[in-house]
Amino acid sequence: MMNEQTGAHKDAADNYEIAWKYSRKNQPSIGYKLAFNYLKSKRLTDAIDIAQFILQRYPDNIRVRKDILEKARLMLK
Repeated sequence: MMNEQTGAHKDAADNYEIAWKYSRKNQPSIGYKLAFNYLKSKRLTDAIDIAQFILQRYPDNIRVRKDILEKARLMLK
């Protein structure tokens, strides 16, 4: 999305929240983008929540585990 490219991660997260809701949380790519933008806007616990939700349904999703979950946990320390 354009907001991500301009560094407006909060606005991008707002848009992805809507997309995530309307996809009924069934599109892991949208969830990834939402969690990524949460991470970039320092909403770490929200990023972790989305990542864990995705990993419950798609446990083999290494990208979410490495790019979102592990980074967010390290940033919390």
